[in-house]
This record gives sequence, structure tokens and C-alpha cells, in this order.
Amino acid sequence: MDDTDHLCAYVCGDTNWVWKCFCHGLNVLLMEDLTPSPTWQDSARVAMGQVRRFSERVNLAQMVPIDGLSETRYCLASIGREYLVFQGGNYGEFILNLNDAAGTFAVEWLNATTGETVLGKPIKGGAFRTFSTPFGGPAVLYLKLMA
Repeated sequence: MDDTDHLCAYVCGDTNWVWKCFCHGLNVLLMEDLTPSPTWQDSARVAMGQVRRFSERVNLAQMVPIDGLSETRYCLASIGREYLVFQGGNYGEFILNLNDAAGTFAVEWLNATTGETVLGKPIKGGAFRTFSTPFGGPAVLYLKLMA
């Protein structure tokens, strides 16, 4: 559990915080302020909804945080089956270790700012792969082994 009340009160819960926590295997708790909501707090609420929807799609019980798989350091994985990687900045490109992942993976991107999803070309495992986000800003990469 990671909660803003014990970390920083009202000043740190945003999109990046929510996705980083989730990819580290943590649940989040956003301390609400009863005054008009600042934009960053709204982004945390939106990200919590995105995370919830992904948690219902993936086999969460089989996924574990493995920071060393991704250059971003934020990766939830069921090796060889599913990968969820968060890229928090405007980096555009990162490497993911798929050495132990045989097969071909469906590729889906989520723009964590807008909620837009973009399908990518399927990619083969078995090596280190470089991914380039199809948009700027925080991005989520979802790979799923194709049947």
C-alpha cells in the first residue's frame, strides 16, 4: 500500500505516482482534499481508473514487479505471457528484456494523459527489444502472448 497521506499529504499523487505504484505491485490510496481539486489530483483519479481497468484485463495473480526487465524500472510481468510497462517521462524509447519470452506478443499502448489506446505491430520475444512510444508524455505498454 502506498498512500499520499503518509508520503506527502496533498502534493504528490498524480498519474506517474499511480502507475509507478501499480507496476511495483502496490495498491494506492489518494488522500482527498475537500477544497477545489488541483489538476494533478484529477490526473491521479483518472490513472486509478486506468489501473483498475488493466487489473481486470491482465492475470494479476500471476504478475510480479520485475524492475530489471525494463529500462524504465516499472514493469509488472508474467514472464513469457504478459508485460505491463510504465514509461513516466517524455523519453519516447526504452528497452525491454524479452529473452525468456518465446512467441509473438500483441502490443498495445495507453497514453496515460489522454486515455487514448493505440495498437502496435506484434513483436517477437526471445531478445532485448526497443519500444518507441507512439505519443509524448507518460505511456503504458501492454504485451500479451498471442495464441
